[in-house]
Amino acid sequence: MELRFKLTRKRVALVVASMALVLSGVALGITSNAYTDSNGAYHGCVGASSGQLRVLAGGESCRSAEVAIDWNQAGVQGPQGIQGPKGDKGDDGTDGTDGTDGAPGAACLPTNPACVGPKGDKGDPGTNGTNGTNGAPGATGATGPQGPQGPAGGVSGYQIVTSTFSVNFLQTNDGTASCPAGKVVVGGGVQTGQFDFRQYDDNVQDSFPSDGGTSWTARVYNGLSPHNVLVYAICING
Repeated sequence: MELRFKLTRKRVALVVASMALVLSGVALGITSNAYTDSNGAYHGCVGASSGQLRVLAGGESCRSAEVAIDWNQAGVQGPQGIQGPKGDKGDDGTDGTDGTDGAPGAACLPTNPACVGPKGDKGDPGTNGTNGTNGAPGATGATGPQGPQGPAGGVSGYQIVTSTFSVNFLQTNDGTASCPAGKVVVGGGVQTGQFDFRQYDDNVQDSFPSDGGTSWTARVYNGLSPHNVLVYAICING
């Protein structure tokens, strides 16, 4: 079944340029979906020389001398119009009527815990209490045991003990100064060149307490020639 319409060349150009041509199904004498696809669009062909519009049914296509056009039953939505002017301010509303006064509240009773009465007056200050009597003295405690005797204070029996020993050429030799019996050493030292004014190449390698804290020992290396060295110990009563 074919529907044909005669169009001028000017109308053909307008039809081809617009994809929203509105055609009514009643005016064409057909049902609303006889020539539309699943999207509701119509498909047609316009003869290039005749200007005839031919509406296509399902499965049909345009011929070589026709121009294909498509359109919908509903037109394209137009642009939004400009905003209208602001309307005039409305009249003020009338004032509402005053409400009626509420009924007086019920009397405040002790059985109503939500009802709070007025604040009471401040009470009078209380009288001072009497002082208590002093307690009796406690009994004297027993005497504690005597503590141990502390060490004797100060230093006694201070004494310096000296001793000489020989140091050999290119050797290390030890010398010891010992405290008398009953005394302990608290210090000591060594002195080279004591018996000769020549300069010796001595090297004191060690100087330390010895013999359980009763003597002082010095260890000296001689790098020049044999000579004597002095070692001393500082002793006190043990």
